[in-house]
Formats: sequence, structure tokens, C-alpha cells
Amino acid sequence: SKSTALVDAPSPDGISIDIGGVHFAGRKDNFIVTNRYNFDVLYLSNMKKFINDQPVARYMSEHVFEHFSYTNAKKGFENIYNTLVDGGRFRICVTDGYLPSKKYQEYIKVGNAFDHLMVWNIDNLKALLEEVGFEVVALEYWNKEGTERYTGIWEDKDGYLQRTSKERTD
Repeated sequence: SKSTALVDAPSPDGISIDIGGVHFAGRKDNFIVTNRYNFDVLYLSNMKKFINDQPVARYMSEHVFEHFSYTNAKKGFENIYNTLVDGGRFRICVTDGYLPSKKYQEYIKVGNAFDHLMVWNIDNLKALLEEVGFEVVALEYWNKEGTERYTGIWEDKDGYLQRTSKERTD
């Protein structure tokens, strides 16, 4: 089955794609960084042309999907799911709507900073990914009450994310 982040399972063979990433934003070990290419997760035909019949073992995206509407995020997730090999992974990092900071919540809210169209949290993101077909293994998030932060263990080989507690304390 396809999964978002099974950290202790062997990785399937195939290419790795960083959706919307940039080369200067941290380590991108063996990931194709898409900011230099015409790659659009909203169009399956575009994605298939980009991958050129190569199997995709990993996708990652860091702070991309808060810029999508719910409907477009779902379409993008479906296209990602449909182009992954069995056992493939999609590692995603988004702003956390449950992080207990009024300043942060003001910063990330829809219509404010950086044209955000969604405020994701563990509940709405996990539900949508599971609806699409992913098996979700949540690695880092705040609970709904904002009283506990869960931080799991993960391997950077499945997608290095710069804005996590592993890299930042803020």
C-alpha cells in the first residue's frame, strides 16, 4: 500500500521529486527539484509527461499545499497518489493550524501571509490524505488543544524538510 511516511520500511525503487522546492533550501539528496521545470500537480497529464514513465518512489513538499484551495489540494494529492509506485511515500510539511501561538496563527491565516488558501492541521490534512487513499503516519504536529506537540522520528532520505523541530527550535 502507498503511504505518506513509513520511516522504518525499505524504500521502493524510483525517482524522487520535490514539489515546489528550491535548490538552495537545504539538502535535496537525490530529489528532482521542480522549481526549474513545468511541473503542476493539478494536471495528471503534465505530471506523467514530466516523469516520462519513470516510477516515482518519493514525493515531498514543504510549505506548498497551504497555497492550494481544499479542492485543488485534493486533486493534487490524488495525482500524487496515482503516480507513486506501491510502497511509495509522500512526505508533506505544512503550517500547523493547531500551533498554540496567536502571532503564528495570525501570520498563517487565510488571506494574510503569503496568499495562504488553507490552514491545515493534523485532523483536516490526515482526513483528506486518507480519503485519497494514503496511509498516514503523522510525524510532527500539535494536538487540537495546542497542549501537546508530537514529534516522531524520521529519515531525511525520504525527503529532507528544513522547517521542522529537527532543524529549528522556533
